[in-house]
Amino acid sequence: MEYSPESSGLQVSDQAKWATGAWVAIMLLILILPLRTVQTSVVDGRTVTTQVEISMRQRLMMILTLALPALINVYSINCMVQGDCNIWAWVQTAILLAYVLLAFIMLFA
Repeated sequence: MEYSPESSGLQVSDQAKWATGAWVAIMLLILILPLRTVQTSVVDGRTVTTQVEISMRQRLMMILTLALPALINVYSINCMVQGDCNIWAWVQTAILLAYVLLAFIMLFA
């Protein structure tokens, strides 16, 4: 018996495939493009700005940081297209409520 995504219940929409492609492209650009950051320091009372190349370790950390939002985004898109998102809607509602609660705590702390 051959494996097929349809037999396992896993169906990925075209929109989710496009979103995945976009996230992969962004992550590849982070790896390929020459990225620099500006550092400012004070030397002898003068402000000196220099451009510093972003290291491969920093680039990989950026990609790792983007991985979770990318997965959530692709899952959300696929859920919206495929339907039956009741549990995912509750998860997103809980995340939003936690975010608002943390924002109020930080605002009034």
